[in-house]
Amino acid sequence: MHLYRGAQSYQRPPKQSKIASQRQYRVKEGDGFQELKDVIRSVTGETPQTRRETLKKAAQLLQDLSREHGAISRHEPLPPLEYSSASPYEADQLVGDRIS
Repeated sequence: MHLYRGAQSYQRPPKQSKIASQRQYRVKEGDGFQELKDVIRSVTGETPQTRRETLKKAAQLLQDLSREHGAISRHEPLPPLEYSSASPYEADQLVGDRIS
């Protein structure tokens, strides 16, 4: 078989120490939590103080979003768009007349 043809010439990159790998993982994990906290702050105005609070709030927001999506998807589908040669202002007026 030809699967192992170049096996002798392949060199693995130097193995990173376990401590360095764990440190890198913790840094990435911390960056991820900070990003999640920033998103929660921008959406709700609240700043979770602990990782547990961050995860709970993120889960709550996802559940709320899922409920909203379900409520929206149960509504009637939107009518197809009508294309016209009217100006954008006239088109807005036509849409406004239909809604009122």
